Amino acid sequence: MQEVVVVATDFSSVSAQALEVGRKLAERLSVPLELLHVREGLVRHSDWTPREDEEEWLRRAGVVLADVVVRSGTPWLEIVRYAQERPAEVVVVGTHGSTGFQPLSLGATAGRLAILSPRPVLLVGPKTRNGGGAGG
Repeated sequence: MQEVVVVATDFSSVSAQALEVGRKLAERLSVPLELLHVREGLVRHSDWTPREDEEEWLRRAGVVLADVVVRSGTPWLEIVRYAQERPAEVVVVGTHGSTGFQPLSLGATAGRLAILSPRPVLLVGPKTRNGGGAGG
C-alpha cells in the first residue's frame, strides 16, 4: 500500500495553514494527500453535515466535501488509528497552542499526537501578523 500524507483538520485557520504545508510535502514526496476530520459524537461518519463555516473553509481551501475522510471519536486517537491504517508517511496537524505548558504550548490534540503517534507528526503553529511563526 502506498504511503500518504494525512492532514487532520478542525476547519480552523491554523488547519488551513496545515493543509498548505501538507500539500507541499505531499508534492515533494510524490505521495497522495488525504484530509481527515474527526468529530466527537457522531454515530456514523455519514451523519456529518458540514456547518456553513466548514463549507466556507472547504471552498476557500479548494477541497470538495467528497475528499474529506470523516471519523467519529476522540480526535487524537482516531487520527493515530487512521494514520496507521493508511499508512501515513507523516501526519500534519495545526496547533492552536491553547493548552499545555510553557515554553512548549500545544493544543490538546496536537500535543497528544506529538507524543503518542507511531507515525511522524508535523505540527504547524499559527502564523503571527508579520508573517512569521512556527514553521514559517
